[in-house]
Amino acid sequence: RGDLMQLVVDPFKELALASEIVVERKVELLEMVEGCESTSRYNVYLFDKEKKKKFLFKCKDDSTCCCRKCIPASNRSFKLRMFHVKDSNKRVNYYKSIASFERQHGCSCCCSCRPGMTAYYKDELEEMKNMKTKKKKQYQGDNTNNKRSNSSGRKVIGKVKEMNGCKPMWYIYNDKEELRWKLIGNYCQCGFYCRKCAFGRCYEVDLWIYDGNAEPKTAKPVGNVH
Repeated sequence: RGDLMQLVVDPFKELALASEIVVERKVELLEMVEGCESTSRYNVYLFDKEKKKKFLFKCKDDSTCCCRKCIPASNRSFKLRMFHVKDSNKRVNYYKSIASFERQHGCSCCCSCRPGMTAYYKDELEEMKNMKTKKKKQYQGDNTNNKRSNSSGRKVIGKVKEMNGCKPMWYIYNDKEELRWKLIGNYCQCGFYCRKCAFGRCYEVDLWIYDGNAEPKTAKPVGNVH
């Protein structure tokens, strides 16, 4: 809500300066009443030095109803669209997202064949430039724009791979396929087993972030996901 959160002009600049980010899932009333999983929506924000919320993004899961109802969450495909909120009074159009996170369907079994995810960034300025160029070519009668080209402004910014094995572990790669981060946890936490019926500390789970070149057994973590 605009009256409770401060909107920002450049969310990526705020991300670079922030030490903590909050990702909050919105409660869906229909899901609570019927018990059927609906498309998930998230708010991403941070707190400034005065403990006031700075609103960065809205995110929405763009998966099909069939996937959510018939395929386990660990296997199903989905696309998570990320939208920069510029005006609290306007309705969010997730198809004009600035980034998306896409995961393909995977047939994982126990602790193997886990699906990965690719992150794309959509440059709004580059997209506007390409649209103007395309309209100009159409006006001039140029047919070269019918050829297939990568003019959408969408660029790969990284990939996430969930590693095989009976341990919660994800490897995060940058746009050059270089291992940048390791996200590692352990199953000796109550939150993995009791989160549907517990509260307080018994509901919580921690995953630790390590540098991609570090050995987790000896290195210190550089951050965590709580």
